[in-house]
Amino acid sequence: TTPCLFGTFSLVTLLANRLAADGAVPVAQTAWYKKEQATFSDVLALVRRHLWASRYFANSSSSHQPPQFEPDLVKRLLDCLAMAA
Repeated sequence: TTPCLFGTFSLVTLLANRLAADGAVPVAQTAWYKKEQATFSDVLALVRRHLWASRYFANSSSSHQPPQFEPDLVKRLLDCLAMAA
């Protein structure tokens, strides 16, 4: 499993490098944990947000009707969110 994890780490890092070409990765902080630099968790969140936004929210319309999601899509979103927690 180590090569797979290393590959995933490398892929996420490369994607984030392209997304934050200026080096500005949003750094999540809390009142009890201040950090000056982005961690892998911050980088992973940046990549996830980009992938989710481009896949699920790219074609937003001005319609006032709520979107209807396919059951498979809802399952995939829930699976992704569960793994992120």
